[in-house]
Amino acid sequence: MAQNALPVAIFEGELEKFVMRGYIDGLALPNVSRGKVQYIAEAGHSPQWENPAIFNELLGDFLKTVWV
Repeated sequence: MAQNALPVAIFEGELEKFVMRGYIDGLALPNVSRGKVQYIAEAGHSPQWENPAIFNELLGDFLKTVWV
């Protein structure tokens, strides 16, 4: 994935229990949005359902940077 030229956004719930945070933070993605994984407060494995307001805001911000 380190050779991927496409912009990437990763949104993860800060309470995620299925994927180890160290693994997510260690992904070598050169074009990750804001330079890092975006952790969403008060959310676990499904941040889009558990905290949709923040998820939608982050997704909207990302889309504004890639939408032509």
